[in-house]
Amino acid sequence: MRIDISALFPFEEKELICPVSYKGGRLKGHRVAEAPEFLLRITHLKDRMFQFSGEGSITLSFSCDRCLKEVLHKIPFSIDRKADITARTDEDGEEVFFFPDDQSVDADLLIEDEVLLNLPVRILCREDCKGLCPVCGADLNKGPCGCSRREPGGALQEALIKALKDSDLASGTTSV
Repeated sequence: MRIDISALFPFEEKELICPVSYKGGRLKGHRVAEAPEFLLRITHLKDRMFQFSGEGSITLSFSCDRCLKEVLHKIPFSIDRKADITARTDEDGEEVFFFPDDQSVDADLLIEDEVLLNLPVRILCREDCKGLCPVCGADLNKGPCGCSRREPGGALQEALIKALKDSDLASGTTSV
């Protein structure tokens, strides 16, 4: 969403408050399920320096990290950035969201930057998700799959550990 800021240039401390929302259908590969409108405050501080602030949220569609079911996850974000439109960087030296005409700002890029900082590390459909069977791919949340897979920690693993310990003792080596 393009926001014209040209009316702010002749005045210091002049503000523009705009209702904005994310207009892209996808954000970094995730479907945008909901992007409610919020108020973005743009303040011309001095010269070509601007302050951007506002709070919003976006709901993205993820796949559960264990069973791959669709999970909708709401991500709140807070925008609080100062940027020099001439230098095309914010106060931390990061490239920002200005259009080449120096008269407008891309609100979608501003929102994307903030959402990316708040993406969750792991998404689960529920805390006790059992995931998929690594052998047959069945959804273990629906019940046992019935394939002949061996569970970790079962009798086979115990026998292998015992055999390794016995061979270390027999050869006179010790493991740390």
